[in-house]
Amino acid sequence: PHTDNPYRNPVPCIQLLHCIANEVTGGYSTLVDGYTVTEDLKKEFREFYDILTKVKVKFKFIFKDVVLDGCS
Repeated sequence: PHTDNPYRNPVPCIQLLHCIANEVTGGYSTLVDGYTVTEDLKKEFREFYDILTKVKVKFKFIFKDVVLDGCS
């Protein structure tokens, strides 16, 4: 699982990625509930939760003449 476009403002909330043609065998479809993950992280690893919720991270996308950036 990963996040696309974290540099956009507003940051995308729900993302569904779809593969139209797959030429390899195996693989699984997954859905991640980010809210539940953060609640579990808060309970089990409070120090890491605090880092993820208090440290601002700057994302930037640059391609030719296009620059998209924002803070998470």
